[in-house]
Amino acid sequence: MASTTAPAVGTTTHIQPSELNVFHRNARIGDVDAIAGSLKANGQFKPICVNIGTHTGRPNEVLAGNHTLKAFRNLAEQDPFDDRWNEIAVHWVDVDEDMATRIVLVDNRAFDSGEFDADTLVALLNEVGTTGTGYTDADLDDLEVALDRPIQAPPEEGETEPPQMPPGDDPAVAFTITFDDEEQQEVWFSFVKWLKKEHPDPELTVADRLDIHLTETEGDRT
Repeated sequence: MASTTAPAVGTTTHIQPSELNVFHRNARIGDVDAIAGSLKANGQFKPICVNIGTHTGRPNEVLAGNHTLKAFRNLAEQDPFDDRWNEIAVHWVDVDEDMATRIVLVDNRAFDSGEFDADTLVALLNEVGTTGTGYTDADLDDLEVALDRPIQAPPEEGETEPPQMPPGDDPAVAFTITFDDEEQQEVWFSFVKWLKKEHPDPELTVADRLDIHLTETEGDRT
């Protein structure tokens, strides 16, 4: 239902997406499809931030959550009979031009400057699956390959120091894989992904899977 009175600063209400306006100078280009996927799987789990506009002259302007608003509109267009996209949760502020711009910038910057603990990220994705997370199964495969087998760049010209092994138990035998081009690297990535599907035990490393594969196919190579 459309709002009939002005919202109070600091409150959270629900409003029709059509009553809101995206920020007039948003520099961020977000992944609207990924957000839409999350909304379909998880619903809206946090409100967007909207400026009432008393001091800027631009009413109902989104400061944080512009791409969530776009995702709501896209979903409503794709499925107009789904009531979930009729209203969006909004947290209301009423700030001047300078503060509005700062909120938009810090919201975008804070998102970009964060980092991930890759091991924890992979573990979480394996626990819940990739649906509605913004990640695909291919993304998860690539993350697991990167964790199991770090690819080291060829040494610079004149470099003599041997490559450093990743932290962990000292292996009895160590190999460094160097590729001549991206095509060779992609062939290796595809092979490692195939090994994972053939031997899905999460406790196995790439080396473990490769050892099993070589043992199982030993007769094919003699």
